[in-house]
Amino acid sequence: MHQLPVLLSKTFREINIREIDTIRHTYLASFRLDAVLGGGLNRLGNNCLDCGGVDAGGLFYDTIDFRQTIIVRRKWGGFLMGGVTARFYRLGKERLNLSIYYTQGLTDMLLVPVQYQYNSQRGATTLHIRGSGVSATLGVPIRLKTFGKTPPG
Repeated sequence: MHQLPVLLSKTFREINIREIDTIRHTYLASFRLDAVLGGGLNRLGNNCLDCGGVDAGGLFYDTIDFRQTIIVRRKWGGFLMGGVTARFYRLGKERLNLSIYYTQGLTDMLLVPVQYQYNSQRGATTLHIRGSGVSATLGVPIRLKTFGKTPPG
């Protein structure tokens, strides 16, 4: 699924360690924690939804056979998102950031009826796919170009 998010960020904690320049307020190390909240739209892309069932075998005497058919319920759906971003600074420059987000889909996008057989046992269930998930990213900022005036010194 493709996502189009609109997010708001608010810094709720900032820790500065040892100020080394009182004029520019530069610290040896800093840590900032931001809360991120928002929402947006999920869009079902052109994935291989009609590629057929998934078949799987088992070990030794156990065999598992899955049969699935995907039902597209909606092409568009909403979601809510929340998370935190931690930013680490050294000498006033961001050196590392870590983000953790949780996304909760609000509407069923796909329904997947699944029939399975495990040895002689048969069963069936339906999976409801909303576009929910957890994500984590670790970033290292790279400055390619600085625009504007550079500070003296």
